[in-house]
Amino acid sequence: MTIFAFERARSVGRLLPVCIALLTMTATGHATDCSCRDAIPADSSASGTCTKTQNDSQSCKMDWNAGGGGNRDQNARLLNELQRQGVILPDVGGPGDDPFDRAAFALLSPARQDTVPAMATLIAGALGRNAPDRLPLYRAFLSQYSDARRSLFGPESEGRVSTDHLSVEGRNYNVTITFGCVQFRDGQFLLMLKTQFARTRRDCDER
Repeated sequence: MTIFAFERARSVGRLLPVCIALLTMTATGHATDCSCRDAIPADSSASGTCTKTQNDSQSCKMDWNAGGGGNRDQNARLLNELQRQGVILPDVGGPGDDPFDRAAFALLSPARQDTVPAMATLIAGALGRNAPDRLPLYRAFLSQYSDARRSLFGPESEGRVSTDHLSVEGRNYNVTITFGCVQFRDGQFLLMLKTQFARTRRDCDER
């Protein structure tokens, strides 16, 4: 299940958006809604129970339990919009109603060999929903890591923090990858995808 939340950070007297996407687990089921509006324009739709932690208009985090796939209609609209923009998502196959569901299922196992395309699919979904102007980051991630011959989160990655840089259309992202967690930073922008087996407490490099 993908969970989208937004934080707003103050910088030079103005509010700048920060996007966070967390992946915990997924399964099919009836969708319910969770929202941080009106203070922060952040929404999530899934089955299960949503726990929302909000600090007025400064930050909001939505956590789901009991699994649950995203809203099928929302995912279908997002998929259509991504295709309209020329985004071709890798489909890892397996259970699930759409590429986002199947990618989330794939990331339930750290040993799978298709964790890079699965992560890339969820990155595209997070950006397509919340920061479509940054969609080229999805392609850059897939290009940078798609030649990996092993899982992104294999046994050799446990306890290790990998850092990298991606320059995409004039934006310079710091990339952090730890066991079960991928994170991109560019100034006040943050995109993080965290799996259920991640061992970080907050950011990907925070133990």
